Amino acid sequence: MAIVIDGTVIGKALSQVLPIIGMDEDPNLVLVNIDELDADKTVEVLQMKKRPMILLAFGHESIASKGLSKLAHTKGVGFIQFPFELVALRQLYDKLLAGEDIENPAVRLVIEAEERRRLIGILLHDMHPRKPQTSIRPAMERAERELGISGSEEEVRAQLEALRNAKTLVGDSARGQLMPGVFCDVEGTLVTASEELNEKVLAQLKEYAKTKPVTLWTGGDLDRVKKLVRSLGVEWPVVSKYDFDGCTVEIAIDDLPKEKFEKDYRISSQKFIQV
Repeated sequence: MAIVIDGTVIGKALSQVLPIIGMDEDPNLVLVNIDELDADKTVEVLQMKKRPMILLAFGHESIASKGLSKLAHTKGVGFIQFPFELVALRQLYDKLLAGEDIENPAVRLVIEAEERRRLIGILLHDMHPRKPQTSIRPAMERAERELGISGSEEEVRAQLEALRNAKTLVGDSARGQLMPGVFCDVEGTLVTASEELNEKVLAQLKEYAKTKPVTLWTGGDLDRVKKLVRSLGVEWPVVSKYDFDGCTVEIAIDDLPKEKFEKDYRISSQKFIQV
């Protein structure tokens, strides 16, 4: 039987409708209402290996707030937002079951970089010169275990400071690798100056999305651009161009000329489409 992780009336309703759409007999299927997860349940979900897994919530922001961003971009895991039609849930299930969901390595790298930044901040806090050795020594051990950083207190602290001040943590791990998929600029490309969608670019991205991961990116204010994109009903992930300093991507779509794009962001592409 499918597993439903939700102790609310929503979970009970899901359990009742799954037989109607033929999803109740799959013993590997897990449906998770992430809005209702507490810390212990979140850890349990992260450790689960069953697939397909469908995450449900009233908004995308719940994915990040519950620490599920990396999981959400893993093969075999899908997301659907409340409210939804049963046919949409069944279609997502069929897509995951057939292996037609497309993993996005670029977004996973960004998420991993953000996690490293948070860890570096914690370690620097725990290794403050005025902290006792009972705080500093465990932090040094963790720095070596999780980041491969070792040396004296001063040396470890200096390396952590250098990492914290680095412009990007993604570029270092992805340098020399081709980032697969389509990377589309938002302001001036997907979204016009009047903050309307460029329907031609949108149609192009939808076509690409059938076979490739699509990532939106910006050189502007990331939080503002994310809100703008979501307000227009676009659900592809949004990242900062600066996180890909020194990287090569498969396809880049931008309103800038190729030469200026590469000079400004130090990103190259196998195929460049100027809008």
